[in-house]
Amino acid sequence: GFVAFAGRPEAEVLGRNALALGLWRDAAELRRLRDALEPGGLVRDLRSVVYAPDGAAHDMLLSAAAFDWHGDRVAVLTARDVTDIDRARRLSDAILDNASVGIALVRERRFERVNPSWEAIFGLPQGSLAGQRTAVMFPEAADYDAFKRKSDERQQLGRPIDIVREIERPDGQRIAVRLRARPVDAARPRESGTIWIAEDITERRRAAQ
Repeated sequence: GFVAFAGRPEAEVLGRNALALGLWRDAAELRRLRDALEPGGLVRDLRSVVYAPDGAAHDMLLSAAAFDWHGDRVAVLTARDVTDIDRARRLSDAILDNASVGIALVRERRFERVNPSWEAIFGLPQGSLAGQRTAVMFPEAADYDAFKRKSDERQQLGRPIDIVREIERPDGQRIAVRLRARPVDAARPRESGTIWIAEDITERRRAAQ
């Protein structure tokens, strides 16, 4: 795998360091890896940019272990290319952050990820819900229990969750919110979590009336 990434025959790779091969363009990266290894001889998931022979930059996670080899200080290095993963994450971040509807990923009844529109709809400070239990959205425990039973029942029956709730925001404004949900993986809904979509339909409902 390394020889293929370096784009050279094995004979040309052996005995040369990353700078000579053009994988790194700055000796600072070698020093950074050395400094990370120095305290305990082990480093995991050190982020670095490595260059392919065509000049394309690849985001890599480096893990290394240093040890003595017949008196010489050597290290075993593994690298994982996360370029596509990072690109997909940045794309999903851009979509979530700019969506006009509220989007939340809930797993084990906790908000694992929430976009700004979700918190804006419910009148909450940005970043206040991540890691919180979903119960914080319900002032009354009885309301939360009823909502939980209803949503769990629909999920177990394989039915979509699509309901409208009237809520009171912290500023006292009452709004109507349409909530829809689907599991990330229908085969493992509990483990994979659920994607919730929230939409403020107050004005739409008022216009219809």
